Amino acid sequence: MPTGTFFRLPEEKRMRLMESAWEEFTHISYADVSINKIIQAAGIPRGSFYQYFDGKEDLFFYLLGDVRNHFIQALKSLLLDVDGDLFSLPMLAYDQFLRRRERGDLMPRRCIQILRINPGMDMFQTFSKPPFFLPDELFPLIDTAQFRCRDRNFVESAFFLSTMCLISVIMDTFAHTDRAALQRTVLRERIEIVKRGCLLPCQEAPQQQQGGKQV
Repeated sequence: MPTGTFFRLPEEKRMRLMESAWEEFTHISYADVSINKIIQAAGIPRGSFYQYFDGKEDLFFYLLGDVRNHFIQALKSLLLDVDGDLFSLPMLAYDQFLRRRERGDLMPRRCIQILRINPGMDMFQTFSKPPFFLPDELFPLIDTAQFRCRDRNFVESAFFLSTMCLISVIMDTFAHTDRAALQRTVLRERIEIVKRGCLLPCQEAPQQQQGGKQV
């Protein structure tokens, strides 16, 4: 985590350092990222940088914290919009992604770019506390009434599969901007498969529940 000295910097100086860091981490693999290039671009002395962060890893995980906060808030809002329906979430999220891409929203692009240039990197370890993939902030918002099983591990798996379907089509859309309509169809079909595997037959559905608790 950054030191208190970092947070006491003028906002313009903090933003300049963060923008320089994003530029480096989204164009160079993590192993090859240079702190020297970041501080030169930001116009910050090397000694000052180490008053703000312990090193490259500390800075990188601070950036990922911004990614986490961005997506957690977006997913919370979407889950509320769909009344906790986990399987309606990916389609709504994909449509929102397309709109934000047109408006030039940088965060999704930055996230996907980091994944692309760092194959095998598990960015999502920053999204929740091990051993869970599903963030604690989202679990209580998910309607589990029709799930075959309502314990945390099962809901976790459903969230993981749904999220991976979404991430896959978003990455493909970045690579092939003319295939958004096709990818939307692919996403719908994949989510339907996940949904069928996770839910009870309609006639067996019990009273509505959220986060494993009856409402």
